[in-house]
Amino acid sequence: MNRRLHPIPAAFRGAGFRLTAVSCFCVMFLVAVQGVRAEPADRWYVAFGLGANYGERAELEGPDLKMDYDLGLPRYRGSVARRFGDSWWLDLGLSQRKTKGEFFYPSAGGPSSDPGPNDRYTSASIMLSAIREFQIGPWLKPYLGIGVGPTWLTYQLGEVQPGSPDETYLIDDNTTALAWQGTAGFRFPLTRSLDLGLEYEYWRTPDVSLKDLEGNGVKLDQTIQSGWLSLYWYPGTARTTGFGAARATGDAGRGFYMTGNLGVSWARDSETGPVTFDAFAPGGLLTFAVGHTLGSHWRVEAEYAYRHNDAELLDFGFAIGERRVRGDLDSSSLGVNVYYDFLPHAAVRPNIGFGGGVTRLKYDMHYIDRTQFVDDKVSSTFMQLLAGFDVELSRRLTFHTGWRVWLSDRQDVDLSDGETVSADHWVHSVEFGLRYQLGQ
Repeated sequence: MNRRLHPIPAAFRGAGFRLTAVSCFCVMFLVAVQGVRAEPADRWYVAFGLGANYGERAELEGPDLKMDYDLGLPRYRGSVARRFGDSWWLDLGLSQRKTKGEFFYPSAGGPSSDPGPNDRYTSASIMLSAIREFQIGPWLKPYLGIGVGPTWLTYQLGEVQPGSPDETYLIDDNTTALAWQGTAGFRFPLTRSLDLGLEYEYWRTPDVSLKDLEGNGVKLDQTIQSGWLSLYWYPGTARTTGFGAARATGDAGRGFYMTGNLGVSWARDSETGPVTFDAFAPGGLLTFAVGHTLGSHWRVEAEYAYRHNDAELLDFGFAIGERRVRGDLDSSSLGVNVYYDFLPHAAVRPNIGFGGGVTRLKYDMHYIDRTQFVDDKVSSTFMQLLAGFDVELSRRLTFHTGWRVWLSDRQDVDLSDGETVSADHWVHSVEFGLRYQLGQ
């Protein structure tokens, strides 16, 4: 099958992008090192990040299609920045975004189609951002930013009919466009010259012009949301904060405490045999717990958690294909978590944990024509693994950020047609919240 050649520079595709990203990162690194020779400490940083991105549903004008995307990971970025004044940074960054199509369908409605195995949206961007940094206590530094810059992108879209191994390409094009982004995140010190940061990014190319294989014009407005975990190096800096820094407000971390978290959850596909719950949109996480410290390093807590994810797609196998659905999958759980705190007397404390308990799951999904597919509530047990960081804000108040993976046991789910399937529920979450120490 003939496919269009890609005049886009090879540096922005595949392994070439990684080579170019490393080269640009090295150049930015040298710029920062040269800059600090004539600057006070903490005026420059060099950053490298890993992340995941999620493409929002996009409408393709021309073929009049709507595309839903899968989660894309891992992604890479690097940047160099200089401080202006006490609170502002000017950041120059190179980043990659890549996400595969999950399914597409006519804008006016109709059955969905499976994209080809190699179909994807890929972009490489150079973004210049203004970042406003804040300070909460001596360690936590939240920030907000906005940026703009050029992006080089490739868009590939094909169609695979159920029962056929062949792919028919509709769009296979590349172009350049102007992108803008908004960011929000926070950083905290790891060592005297390294910070760890967690960032949410909203990135958009509002006016992308493409062509299909017949030369017809295609318009695309694409939004991608990303989460980044980054290391920030401040050349020439010798701070007194980091893992080794003692708590500035004394040790108030004994006794009972209350903690609450908000977060974003990504539910994985669930295979049941005859059907796979194949696509969920990112959803929300809410937790509340009461806990108690056990000695210097250990904590135990009782936790309530609620998760919600919107359902989007069911996969009935190669011979039948996929069907779009609407509805949601909710879970409410009660469990016990056990944490181990590293460096319990430090201001920045990494921790790991595990937990388990019981959960109540509600499946409520229907086809686009409103025919009910499943409406059932089931109970199950679950287990979870946790990892994160705690950052002291005051004598009693601690900021927490972390990651958890949550897995329920398999349970029988009754479908609306009378069939019973066996399903589990597997969720990755990123969370942040506050812990308040009770007592003296």
